[in-house]
Amino acid sequence: MIRLRYRKVITAASTAAWERQVFEETYQERFEKLEYHQSSQRYQTQVLAAEPQADQELVSTVIMDYIEQLQGYVPDVVNTAGQRTLPFREFKSEILNAHVEQKQEHAVVIDFYSEPLTWIDVVGTHLLVAYGDQLAALWAGQDVEKELIPLQPLLNIHSIQ
Repeated sequence: MIRLRYRKVITAASTAAWERQVFEETYQERFEKLEYHQSSQRYQTQVLAAEPQADQELVSTVIMDYIEQLQGYVPDVVNTAGQRTLPFREFKSEILNAHVEQKQEHAVVIDFYSEPLTWIDVVGTHLLVAYGDQLAALWAGQDVEKELIPLQPLLNIHSIQ
């Protein structure tokens, strides 16, 4: 049994509509927060390390609507038929970089953690997996639905049991 983690990095260079929306929304929220704190002279221009916990709560709250748009499937990870089929149940988001005066420096990362998968094999550059715990069915010789998930940058095995 494995769980995969896909790390989605969103920057000013991101071009997909969903990514641009996340970028703009998180930048705007971060900018408004920084303006408020700068008015009290508590922050400098480069502020990432100022309140890391507050940033994480802010990012997760701001992007919830965008996460729901994914309908429970990890973005960018598709099977050999080109369909998003890797379900996730957890995500973690954080601001990688923040700068009040230079929007292009803003960067957000979202880590998506898949549902448990039965790891069957590696076929070339693909993971052959079945969704959920299918070990007993496989050992019993039963047919189970499988997927080939291409190995790609920022996709790795998060945990194994």
